[in-house]
Amino acid sequence: MKANFLENIPNSINAEIIEILQNSNDFRIERIISFGQRSEDGFWYDQEENEWVIVLKGNAGIRFEGNSDII
Repeated sequence: MKANFLENIPNSINAEIIEILQNSNDFRIERIISFGQRSEDGFWYDQEENEWVIVLKGNAGIRFEGNSDII
């Protein structure tokens, strides 16, 4: 696993970078690098698995089903 999640980040990218850091039958740890990439308007992302997210630097927004506000 990476010693520092904030190491080796490029200055700019055209698409998110997703790195699988740890994977097992029970969980997966990913490092996702994003510079403002977002889903297209009207796109709804629905998945079967549970997800826990932490933002280490910068900010992010999320919209929950049934609510038009972005948190």
